[in-house]
Amino acid sequence: MDLWDLLVFSFKGLKSQSLRSVLTLLGILIGVTLLALVLSISDSVSYSMANIFAKGGLNNIYVFSSTKPIEWYDIRQLENIPHIVAISPYTSLRGELDFGVYEEELTLIGVPPENLHLVIPDLESEEGLPSITVYDSCLIGNAVALSVKEKGFLLHVGDTVYVKVGKVKMALRIEGILKEYGFTFLGPIDESLIVPYNTIEDLYFKITGTKMEGYNQLTVTVDDVENVDFVISQIRDLLGKDVGVFAIKHIVKSIMDSMRFFSLIIGSIASVTLVVAAIGVMNAMFTTVMERIRIIGVLRALGLRRHMVLLNILIEALTLASIALLVGLPLGIFIGRMLIEGGMFTPTGPRGTLGTINFIVTSNSLALIVTVTLALTLIGALPPAYRASKLEPAEALRYE
Repeated sequence: MDLWDLLVFSFKGLKSQSLRSVLTLLGILIGVTLLALVLSISDSVSYSMANIFAKGGLNNIYVFSSTKPIEWYDIRQLENIPHIVAISPYTSLRGELDFGVYEEELTLIGVPPENLHLVIPDLESEEGLPSITVYDSCLIGNAVALSVKEKGFLLHVGDTVYVKVGKVKMALRIEGILKEYGFTFLGPIDESLIVPYNTIEDLYFKITGTKMEGYNQLTVTVDDVENVDFVISQIRDLLGKDVGVFAIKHIVKSIMDSMRFFSLIIGSIASVTLVVAAIGVMNAMFTTVMERIRIIGVLRALGLRRHMVLLNILIEALTLASIALLVGLPLGIFIGRMLIEGGMFTPTGPRGTLGTINFIVTSNSLALIVTVTLALTLIGALPPAYRASKLEPAEALRYE
């Protein structure tokens, strides 16, 4: 009996007990579907969240002080640290966009114009350029522009807008209207006006009558992600424990590690269904062996070798697992995609959504689903298959 004959014989065996085969198949199918669903959602959330947080630049380090400002001589010392490309102070103020008849609340984010592309990487504009070149210019966040448009005001590059902070009012010329950006540690870019840092300094002076002393927040840009840890250690040595330091690289790593742990826990729970299905396979195959003892005896008497008997039972089990994979894998991925695109797992912050979760399934997850399903099915089928292969022809033929 060759392999093709074994396949035909196994298929006929499954067909002869169709109800048992369908019930066994259903158990494996549910396990495959759940595992595909869980892993597809986990992949989508973890990779999208990592991309959302990485948007601020994996080679950027944030330095902040809540006790005393970072002085200019501290900046000079930091500039001597190897691998630092730029040191950019940033700050923000809450204000209002004043149209006379109504006011739109927003945040003013001040950054050095020459370092804007380092502090906020990958800025793109709907209109104009994503850059600020002069003192009294600004970039309009996407959400601000849309909110203003809904109220009947259209903003264009070159227009002058008035910003009010407290009782101080300032005119700013629009240099660009930004596309949706999403989350950043600097602040809500989409709900903000980005202005030169010295514009914030002037506003602060007009409001308080005093100059801003030093810097409370810095973005340190490093030449390469691999040098981030070295630079962080140098910054802590220079500025001491009173200054907080964190890197986007570490935030992204923490998110990925957390999501891997989450996937492991949830995936293990989903795999329990496959374990139960494997027990169902074992039960079904033991029953099959008991029903076929005389047939196995006849085949063994005709010269069928032990390993062929074992292979016959395993092929029946693997056939069920293969059908479950062909149906359950696309089904689980489809359900996961519907949940992701339906917005069920959209991350939110105090100011709304942090970004969009894009659907993705990695090849590692697909390989894991296939491997776990086939492995558990084989584990469930091996004991009855081994028992069938050990049957002696004479004993099998005498079985009633």
